[in-house]
Amino acid sequence: RHFLGPAPRPIVLDRRGRISSLPDHWINLDCQSVPLVMQRLYDLQIQSVIVEGGSKILNAFIHAGVYDEIRILQSNSILNGGVKVPELPPLANSRLTMVNYE
Repeated sequence: RHFLGPAPRPIVLDRRGRISSLPDHWINLDCQSVPLVMQRLYDLQIQSVIVEGGSKILNAFIHAGVYDEIRILQSNSILNGGVKVPELPPLANSRLTMVNYE
Protein backbone atom coordinates (compact mmCIF):
# COMPACT_ATOMS: atom_id res chain seq x y z
CA ARG A 1 0.00 0.00 0.00
CA HIS A 2 3.08 2.22 -0.05
CA PHE A 3 2.39 3.72 3.39
CA LEU A 4 4.57 3.67 6.49
CA GLY A 5 3.17 2.33 9.73
CA PRO A 6 1.12 -0.67 10.76
CA ALA A 7 -1.08 -2.48 8.26
CA PRO A 8 -4.61 -1.10 8.16
CA ARG A 9 -7.37 -3.01 9.93
CA PRO A 10 -9.70 -4.46 7.28
CA ILE A 11 -13.27 -3.20 7.37
CA VAL A 12 -15.89 -4.82 5.15
CA LEU A 13 -18.98 -2.88 4.09
CA ASP A 14 -21.65 -5.56 3.77
CA ARG A 15 -24.90 -3.65 3.33
CA ARG A 16 -26.75 -6.76 2.16
CA GLY A 17 -25.65 -8.96 5.09
CA ARG A 18 -24.20 -11.68 2.85
CA ILE A 19 -20.93 -12.23 4.76
CA SER A 20 -21.29 -14.70 7.61
CA SER A 21 -17.73 -14.97 8.91
CA LEU A 22 -14.50 -12.98 8.79
CA PRO A 23 -11.15 -13.24 10.53
CA ASP A 24 -11.26 -11.95 14.13
CA HIS A 25 -9.34 -8.72 13.46
CA TRP A 26 -11.68 -7.65 10.64
CA ILE A 27 -14.69 -5.38 11.17
CA ASN A 28 -17.98 -6.00 9.34
CA LEU A 29 -20.22 -2.95 8.94
CA ASP A 30 -23.72 -3.47 7.56
CA CYS A 31 -24.41 0.25 7.14
CA GLN A 32 -26.64 1.46 4.32
CA SER A 33 -25.07 4.88 3.72
CA VAL A 34 -21.78 6.75 3.92
CA PRO A 35 -22.96 8.94 6.86
CA LEU A 36 -23.83 5.77 8.83
CA VAL A 37 -20.45 4.23 7.97
CA MET A 38 -18.70 7.39 9.14
CA GLN A 39 -20.67 7.40 12.40
CA ARG A 40 -19.82 3.73 13.07
CA LEU A 41 -16.13 4.39 12.36
CA TYR A 42 -16.25 7.36 14.74
CA ASP A 43 -17.92 5.18 17.40
CA LEU A 44 -15.12 2.62 16.95
CA GLN A 45 -12.55 5.45 17.32
CA ILE A 46 -11.20 4.83 13.81
CA GLN A 47 -9.88 8.12 12.47
CA SER A 48 -8.08 7.13 9.27
CA VAL A 49 -9.49 4.97 6.48
CA ILE A 50 -8.24 3.79 3.09
CA VAL A 51 -11.24 3.05 0.87
CA GLU A 52 -10.65 0.36 -1.73
CA GLY A 53 -13.66 -0.77 -3.64
CA GLY A 54 -15.67 -0.89 -6.77
CA SER A 55 -17.16 2.02 -8.63
CA LYS A 56 -20.30 2.29 -6.46
CA ILE A 57 -18.54 2.45 -3.10
CA LEU A 58 -15.84 4.80 -4.36
CA ASN A 59 -18.43 7.12 -5.93
CA ALA A 60 -20.44 7.11 -2.68
CA PHE A 61 -17.45 8.28 -0.63
CA ILE A 62 -16.34 10.80 -3.27
CA HIS A 63 -19.81 12.35 -3.64
CA ALA A 64 -20.20 12.50 0.15
CA GLY A 65 -16.98 14.55 0.21
CA VAL A 66 -15.46 12.46 3.01
CA TYR A 67 -11.93 12.20 1.68
CA ASP A 68 -8.66 14.02 2.16
CA GLU A 69 -6.79 12.52 -0.75
CA ILE A 70 -7.47 10.50 -3.90
CA ARG A 71 -4.76 8.20 -5.24
CA ILE A 72 -5.11 6.77 -8.72
CA LEU A 73 -2.93 3.79 -9.57
CA GLN A 74 -2.44 3.66 -13.31
CA SER A 75 -0.80 1.01 -15.48
CA ASN A 76 0.40 1.14 -19.05
CA SER A 77 -1.59 -2.03 -19.77
CA ILE A 78 -4.67 -1.55 -21.90
CA LEU A 79 -7.79 -3.39 -20.77
CA ASN A 80 -10.72 -3.97 -23.07
CA GLY A 81 -14.03 -3.44 -21.32
CA GLY A 82 -14.47 -3.30 -17.57
CA VAL A 83 -16.15 -0.99 -15.11
CA LYS A 84 -16.18 2.78 -15.57
CA VAL A 85 -13.87 4.65 -13.20
CA PRO A 86 -15.36 6.79 -10.41
CA GLU A 87 -16.43 10.32 -11.30
CA LEU A 88 -14.25 12.98 -9.70
CA PRO A 89 -15.81 16.26 -8.55
CA PRO A 90 -14.42 19.49 -10.08
CA LEU A 91 -12.34 20.41 -7.01
CA ALA A 92 -10.77 16.96 -6.59
CA ASN A 93 -7.58 17.89 -8.48
CA SER A 94 -6.14 19.63 -5.42
CA ARG A 95 -6.34 16.32 -3.51
CA LEU A 96 -5.36 13.98 -6.34
CA THR A 97 -2.15 11.93 -6.58
CA MET A 98 -1.38 9.92 -9.71
CA VAL A 99 0.83 6.83 -9.27
CA ASN A 100 1.98 5.07 -12.45
CA TYR A 101 2.94 1.39 -12.44
CA GLU A 102 4.70 -0.35 -15.28
